[in-house]
Amino acid sequence: QIEVVHCYTREDVAKELTKMTRFMANARYQKEATELTCVLKIKSQVSDMAPQYERAKDIWMRQVRQVPRVSQEMAKSFCRFYPTARSLWEAYQSDEYSMDEKQVLVANCFGSRNSQIKLSNMFYRIFNSQNPEELLS
Repeated sequence: QIEVVHCYTREDVAKELTKMTRFMANARYQKEATELTCVLKIKSQVSDMAPQYERAKDIWMRQVRQVPRVSQEMAKSFCRFYPTARSLWEAYQSDEYSMDEKQVLVANCFGSRNSQIKLSNMFYRIFNSQNPEELLS
């Protein structure tokens, strides 16, 4: 990325050089969010000072967004039904649903008119797969 800044006075040049120097000095100390280039770096929507439950909900929404084919709007809709990872886990562990019902449990939670059966099945496999070699795509 290249940025061009036109400076008209020596003070402007000094200010821009100071900003550039500070950025370069701090850049080596900024920790990468992840080493994986395929993972979206989604910014938090809540403050670090927010209550723990609010932070957990925000982290969960960002995790849901990492699933292929899940947009921000779909994740928001999904998180209205299952606000935390634990709430979804408990639903999958419930004895009131058969295994077939659990695989389509979240199909209508994504806020679209179409049932998202494939996506629901993927969430089920993410939470319940016992095979560490299974590709979840």
